[in-house]
Amino acid sequence: MKILRSLLALAALPLVAGCGPSQARVYRLAVDPSALLNLPTTCYRNNTTQYDKTTWTNYKLQYDVAIWDGVDGKSFLDMGQQTFNLGNAIPVKVVAPIEGAANVYTATVKSEVLASPNDPETEVATQTITVAFTELGAAARGTITLRSEYSCTNCTNNNGQVAKCEAALSFTGRKIDYGNISTVDQDP
Repeated sequence: MKILRSLLALAALPLVAGCGPSQARVYRLAVDPSALLNLPTTCYRNNTTQYDKTTWTNYKLQYDVAIWDGVDGKSFLDMGQQTFNLGNAIPVKVVAPIEGAANVYTATVKSEVLASPNDPETEVATQTITVAFTELGAAARGTITLRSEYSCTNCTNNNGQVAKCEAALSFTGRKIDYGNISTVDQDP
């Protein structure tokens, strides 16, 4: 059922995207998860390594993404809603389409909890995703860079949070010709 919904969503894109050169382009990406499975020790509390290691061989994460042109040289990348876990660091979440230009899309969420008369701590958490395409035509290649940063002023032991974690995931993909996707009607 999930596949049918995905196909229907892809088939509906021409209706939403309009016609001409600004039409949405859909890519299926195969993302190498190795960097997420082998994070540096700085991504864990007390700089300790994860004791239960998992290795994936020849498996890739799959993401269907849409790119469409905006105005003033801007374009938008829609990955859907995604969460990337980075050890004990605050996860990087994608919550909406990402604005970009020149095949680079960067989005940041910054959360601040400021000191108050009852609590002298000031916490700042920043999560950033950058999707950089080195090739974007019939084929797609590039890197997804994830960064999670946390700082706390007047805190003891940084409130147990990891200060900084970063991972870069390489990907390859193909443009999907959704104009040729057809659905099968099971009713006579």
